[in-house]
Formats: sequence, structure tokens, C-alpha cells
Amino acid sequence: MATGLRRPVEEWKLLVSRFKESGMTQKAFSEEAGIKVCSLQYWLRKISSDDEASSARFVELKTRAGFSAGGVSVSLQIGSDVTISFATLPPPTYLAELSREMKTC
Repeated sequence: MATGLRRPVEEWKLLVSRFKESGMTQKAFSEEAGIKVCSLQYWLRKISSDDEASSARFVELKTRAGFSAGGVSVSLQIGSDVTISFATLPPPTYLAELSREMKTC
């Protein structure tokens, strides 16, 4: 690991990966790794937003004739075992966060 004040991005990616796999709290991991908690938090957000930006994509949804905005419901099928249903369309940021969390399960 780098001993100077600045670490290369690749090193932060490795640290973030190790943290996610550790099961430790941010404070405990930071103390063990010799880094500041606020630095870990910054890189967790930074790497997450970079991953999200590179993997995000939009899909055009077309509606049928007679569609009524008041009667929207959404179901999300994940594989053959999981279906998540929403009474109304949740914000895209929530769906992105849900998708990220589902990948960690």
C-alpha cells in the first residue's frame, strides 16, 4: 500500500473491495487499514457512482392504447425466483440502489 498522502485509484478500488468483503464496520476497517473513515466513505461513493455510470442504461417503455397514468403498477422479475411489485413507479435512483444491493446478496 502507498505510504504517501495520495493513493492511486487502483489501490482505493482494492481497499473498497476488501472493505465490502470484510463484514467490518467502516470505522473498524479504516483503523485496521490505516486510513481515515471519511476517505473510505468518499471512495465508497466515488467508486459506486463510477460503477453505476458505466453500467446504467435506459430502456424505452411503450404503453398500450388506453393507458391511464393513475393506474400504473410495476413488477420487476429477477431470474425465475424473485418478483418485486410496486403499486407506483419508484424513482430511478431507488431502482438503481435496489439493483446494486441485489447484486451483493
